[in-house]
Order: sequence, then C-alpha cells, then structure tokens
Amino acid sequence: MLPILLVYKDQNKIKKFIKKLQINNNIKDEFVFRMEPEKKQFSINQIKEIKKSLIYNINEPRLYVLINFDRASYEAQNAFLKTLEEHSNLVFFVLTVSQYYNLAPTLISRSKILIDSQTAIKSSDKIDLKINEFIQNKNLRILGDTHFQAKGKKNPIEILDSMIVYFKKRIPKDPKTTGILREILTYRSYVLYNNVDAQNAIDHLLIYIYKKYK
Repeated sequence: MLPILLVYKDQNKIKKFIKKLQINNNIKDEFVFRMEPEKKQFSINQIKEIKKSLIYNINEPRLYVLINFDRASYEAQNAFLKTLEEHSNLVFFVLTVSQYYNLAPTLISRSKILIDSQTAIKSSDKIDLKINEFIQNKNLRILGDTHFQAKGKKNPIEILDSMIVYFKKRIPKDPKTTGILREILTYRSYVLYNNVDAQNAIDHLLIYIYKKYK
C-alpha cells in the first residue's frame, strides 16, 4: 500500500483518520507505532529503527504513524523510500505533515496525498499581482513593498507559501519556474528549521527572481 501523506493540522482529525484506518484494516492498538522527530528533524537513525522492526516475518497488519514528517532530513526521506521498497503489504504508513513542499519529489510521487480543506494554501491575489508587475517591470522597489515585509506578520512563512502557489501556476508556461520554486522551498526550510531570518530570506528570493527575469 502507498504511504499516506496526511496534510492536516487539526490533531483531532488526524486521530479520527488513524482510528478509521485501524478499523478498516483490522489493525490492533498494540501494532500502531507513533514516532515524532528527534529534536528538530526526523533522523536517519529513526528510519533505521523502523527498518529493523520490519526484518522479521509479519503476520498481522501494523501501522506506523510518523508525525511532522515534513521535518525529516533528506537522508531520512531517502532511507524511508528504501524501506518502502522492502516492506510487506501488511504494513501501513501515515506521514502527517503541515505542508508537503519540503518533501522529496520522489516521495511525493509515491504517496497518496490527502489534504484537509482548512489546511490547503490559498493563493494571495495581491501577491500574485505584485509578482506579475515585478516580473514585467523588473524593478527592485518591490523589496520595500509591504506585501513582502515579514515584520508585523503573525506568520511570515505565508509570504513564501503564497510565492510557491504563484510559481506553481506558472509551471506549464514558464521554464524558469522550476529553479525558482526549488530556491523558495530551500529558503522556506531554512526559515523553519535553521533560524534564518525570514526577511533576509524573502529579500534574497526577490533578488533571485529579479536576476532570473532580468
């Protein structure tokens, strides 16, 4: 069975989903294993522990729930992919994430993605308009635009997420988009997990985009 990427923020909804999955597949409580990141990230050692537990013959269904797997290192994600190649059909994986942008594309393509409507990122019309003007006019005055100022915002990550949504829509017609998205995703991860200043990250990305279209 494909691993399930559960893009939910509501913990009650996550619990209900897991319970329903248990009932539908006759998974006993003692065979439900819940794991959370060590410190800031899921480590490769945690994935190795899962792999060790799957060495022996499995006669009953079991479920592994990996909480906040969008905080997994790329090494851990790659190790998890290898585990998928070897696991029994009696083993189920649920990966809970707040967003799946930080996951490896290979992992995303090999997973069943379920997104809660309240969690899905919505496009910001104002940011879309500003980036359109920016690309057309190629003017770095956008660096002072209030729509791209992290200060005073409850969650500056929302600016980066809106930029991701905008450039994802451009993929079919703009070959430059792939590199830009990769850069945004990289700096989004830096802000979340490496304490990089959000405003510096946003300014860097705007300059990066400017150079791409200059």
